[in-house]
Amino acid sequence: MRTVINLFNVIDHNEVTPFTLFVHSIIHSLALKHPEDEYIILNSTNKMINHYLPNVKSHLIEPPKRNPLVAYRYQRFVLPGLVRKMNADLLIEANGVCFRTKHVPQIILLDEKQSYKSRRLLDKVLFPISLKYAKSVVSFTQTTNSGWTKMYPGYANKSLLLQYAASNHFYEHTPEEILKVKDGYTDTRPFFTWYCDETNVALWEEVIKAFSLFKKWQQSHMKLVIVSYVNTHAIELKLKNYKHRDEVVIVNNPDEPISSKIIAASYAMLYPAKLKEMPLPVLQSIKCNTPVIVSKSVADIANDEQAFYWTEEPEHQSLSKQMILCYKNEEYRREKIESSNKIGQQYSYEKLLEEFDGLMRHKKG
Repeated sequence: MRTVINLFNVIDHNEVTPFTLFVHSIIHSLALKHPEDEYIILNSTNKMINHYLPNVKSHLIEPPKRNPLVAYRYQRFVLPGLVRKMNADLLIEANGVCFRTKHVPQIILLDEKQSYKSRRLLDKVLFPISLKYAKSVVSFTQTTNSGWTKMYPGYANKSLLLQYAASNHFYEHTPEEILKVKDGYTDTRPFFTWYCDETNVALWEEVIKAFSLFKKWQQSHMKLVIVSYVNTHAIELKLKNYKHRDEVVIVNNPDEPISSKIIAASYAMLYPAKLKEMPLPVLQSIKCNTPVIVSKSVADIANDEQAFYWTEEPEHQSLSKQMILCYKNEEYRREKIESSNKIGQQYSYEKLLEEFDGLMRHKKG
């Protein structure tokens, strides 16, 4: 069975995102499980290439110019022609859109970008067409699943809801591994991590202010490591005149093994966005045995406020108080880790792989 996975996004050129890395890990896990199958991943950047299995291959594509008409031509003609030449048995689309062909079964994967209600003309044209040609539309949160099926009830029978789970790249690292990470990024000093993705990027000023208050009240040697999957130009400009600029480290677009090491080595991770679903980065932190500072809405999802450091509102004073509480009370921090581990057990990566594999096997026939 030959499966083509399209991670090449003709609309959004920032290909390395937490979601695409998540899909990448699923494919590698399934390729390990099925060495007789072949997997071809369409990329536009070599940042996504870390294939160590002989049955997983990358096909690099030169990105077109940022032009909606060119993007449409790629989606309508260039990429479908490429997939036909590859004689694929199955196509997995990780970008929320699929090709106009019924000859190859197609599975659409939806992240939380909500492209189904985008105002961009290209999204308005491509998404409903994609629903027509897709065999299955997979969401990983109830919000996304109910959102698109409410807008397009005629295709709701194609919907499938799977549950996020942190991949096997995320685990509790040894003290020796943690020391190497600290030595490489913070000169052996302890640090907080802020996970800056599309969900959290709007809160960057609150996070920086919270770190400033923490430094003011504690006078500690703690650093802040920003794990970023978005454009950090505005943040970097702000940091040029920031009092603690030498104590902030930005790591752009790390792959999952690197991200895992950074999270595992951090004293706590900040993920303050107000959400209605359990976000993947929080699950990754739990598997790394790292406590998380979140908004109360995330703690409510887990039905266990003891599992997280939480704030009513994601603003700097509340965040800094939780950072201080984490820093000053080691016993309380251990209790948070123990409670969060119980939450993490509800999100099984093995179960996710089994369900995803079953979906692919079914579509083979």
